[in-house]
Amino acid sequence: IFTQRDPSVEEPGLDDLHHIGTRVSIRKAARGDHGYQLVLQGVERVRLVRLEGEQPFLQAIVETLDVVVDESPEVEALRRNVLDQSARLLTFLGQAPPEGADALVKQLSAQIGDPMYLAYFIAATLSLDQEKSQFLIEASDGHQALERIQTMLARELEVQEVRQRISSTVQTEMTKDQKQYLLRQQLRAIQ
Repeated sequence: IFTQRDPSVEEPGLDDLHHIGTRVSIRKAARGDHGYQLVLQGVERVRLVRLEGEQPFLQAIVETLDVVVDESPEVEALRRNVLDQSARLLTFLGQAPPEGADALVKQLSAQIGDPMYLAYFIAATLSLDQEKSQFLIEASDGHQALERIQTMLARELEVQEVRQRISSTVQTEMTKDQKQYLLRQQLRAIQ
C-alpha cells in the first residue's frame, strides 16, 4: 500500500505516490454501504520501484526495505522515553490511572522489542493524519522512528496540557461567577 501525495488525483501515476509504503496482509474484509472495509496488518516496509499495470488497479514492483537492528544505549533510552510519554498520555486522556498506565506500558515493553514496531503501534493509537503517518513510515531505522514518534507524543502531551489548563480556567471562572450569583441572591433575600 502506498499513499497518494494528492488524494484528489483520480488516476495516480508513479510521481503521485509516496515511494515508501507497506506490504500488508488482509485480516478481514467486509462489504459496507460505501464499498469494502478492510482490516490490514503491515508485514514489511517496501520501496516503490516502478508501476507495471494500471487495470483494473495499479500494480507495482517493489523492493523490501531491510530492517536495521540497533541495540545501542541511545535507542534504548529513546524507547523508554517513548514508553513513559505513552503512559503519561494515557493518564492525561483518562484512559488509565497512573498505576494502570504504568502496568500497561510495562506489558507493552515486554511484548514489543523492535523499536520500529513499537513506534508504529503507538502511532496507531494516536490516530495520526496521513502526512504524519507517512513521515513515520519513512523513518530509515528504529532510532529515527522512535525520535519521530517521541516528537509526536510530546506535541500531543502539550496539546492535552493546554486543554487541561483551558478547562481548569473555564471551571474556575464558572465557579467564581456561580459564587457571585449566589451571593447576589443571598443579598436580595436579606433585603
